Amino acid sequence: MPNARPKKVRTAPRVSLHALARYIKADARTRRRIIHDQKYPADFQTVYYQPARAAICEFICSSFADMEAIVKVIESLHSRPANNDYESHRWPNNVEAIEAFLEVHEELDLQSLQPRSMHTDLPKLSIGGVVLSVFPEIALRGRHKKASKAAGGIALMFSKDDRFGLDDHSGKASAHLVQQLVGEVFADREAVPAACSVIDVFGGSQYCAPTTSKRLREEIALACDEIAHTWPYV
Repeated sequence: MPNARPKKVRTAPRVSLHALARYIKADARTRRRIIHDQKYPADFQTVYYQPARAAICEFICSSFADMEAIVKVIESLHSRPANNDYESHRWPNNVEAIEAFLEVHEELDLQSLQPRSMHTDLPKLSIGGVVLSVFPEIALRGRHKKASKAAGGIALMFSKDDRFGLDDHSGKASAHLVQQLVGEVFADREAVPAACSVIDVFGGSQYCAPTTSKRLREEIALACDEIAHTWPYV
């Protein structure tokens, strides 16, 4: 019998934005599992919701005007053949994600800023010895009532499981990190809290960065310290 392929191991602490959001609201046992899963990521991490993510991003970048294009994506996914059991679930779940977004898109606020796709060469945030992977899909720029040169960002999160979704606290913490990244990417502009948000697609909620963030910063720093200290022991 051939030897099992060894798991990929991240030697240095590194977590995704969604993982940190889950960590903040988790109990001690679940926190350890989250750290384990981030240290030993799956060999093959498919972009399961990429069709929905791309369609939603294009729709946002049209300022919610191009309904025809996003409907065509839904129709295409409906008619796409499933070559295996995995795809028989993936395509309907992507349709469900897009439809969930469309149910709430009129309630979402772009703060009168111009949406564009965020470039992919983004810096990593580092807090307490932990590298945080924060990748907002949408960049917002323009003139805002709070700043003549304003910037913002929107990150999308996909999870059908309520246990992995966002609540008000973890949503605001995630949005605060989006604001921190936007401030680094657009250093010549003001990262406006109300323009920095995370959208829980299946949860149907948009969470914006709070204007007062001292306690959140302290909690995020404490969580990162805990992750860094636990990392070698999982």
